[in-house]
Amino acid sequence: MPDVVKAIKISFFYFRFGIFFTAVYYLLEINKNLYRYFFYSILLSYLILVGDGYLQFYTGKNIIGYPIYFGRVSSFFNDELILGSYLSRLFPIFFGLTLYLNEKNQLPINIKYIFFIFILVDVLTFLSGERSAFFYINFSAIFMIIMI
Repeated sequence: MPDVVKAIKISFFYFRFGIFFTAVYYLLEINKNLYRYFFYSILLSYLILVGDGYLQFYTGKNIIGYPIYFGRVSSFFNDELILGSYLSRLFPIFFGLTLYLNEKNQLPINIKYIFFIFILVDVLTFLSGERSAFFYINFSAIFMIIMI
């Protein structure tokens, strides 16, 4: 019987995911521009991180002076070395938003630029040295190609 109580105690607060989903759905229903705002914030984040990551790879330091750790590019994440994971996990959301907004004719950006950003992100994920992130971005790319 104590295992049941422990299991309930551990899983009790998972209702917060349902609340989160409901809140996001409510916000998206109220403000239709939230999709575009989210797209542009991801785009800006990607442009800054990709530019800074390549600068750090070629010069050895990024814009604010963080060095490369153990031959791995980290950009603004300094010694955490999570740049590849950040880029690879956010890219499917970014690509999905691109397709959604392009279908609704709310996006003035051409899809060719998104593929160019993908190539830059893929190479930077490789340079970050995270094997799981590199696998994930390539798996996402294969899945996106199949779905298109």
